[in-house]
Amino acid sequence: MADAQVLIGQIVLSAGLTQVSFTNIPTSVYTDLVLVAKIANSGNSSAGRLRFNGDSGANYNGIWMGGQGSSTASGSEANETGGRVIGYSTGPTTGWANFSLTVQGAFSTDKHKTAVSKFSDAGGDVMATVTRWASTSPITSLTIYDVLGQTYVAGSTFSLYGVVA
Repeated sequence: MADAQVLIGQIVLSAGLTQVSFTNIPTSVYTDLVLVAKIANSGNSSAGRLRFNGDSGANYNGIWMGGQGSSTASGSEANETGGRVIGYSTGPTTGWANFSLTVQGAFSTDKHKTAVSKFSDAGGDVMATVTRWASTSPITSLTIYDVLGQTYVAGSTFSLYGVVA
């Protein structure tokens, strides 16, 4: 039997917000989490980050790569206060962006959590990231926020799914 994805919650913004949070995520039903979003923000660039369980400590490490056309970039980060998940320009001048995030073993208590994200926008920007959250706690909340202070505009949609194996 194939894994099934079950909608846990969906947030459709009716006004701009600088962060979006899913709370009270059930921990005993699912194995993984998948977040799918259609977003735009109020500026011409974005630096989206994630936090699990409200943890703003320096517990996030990761790698990222991205590009637009023939221009590419990559890097790594250590001891960050949030994991990188969104980058490049997603402002109104480039239209809507698509973003997905998969958290493997989101509810396990014997290992750190790994989140893999993919992002693309109408302006041709692409990005992929892998973030490790240095905690063995089951994930009960997930927050996406912009460190540049940009606002995710009305109409941005965030859908969180649980994976039943």
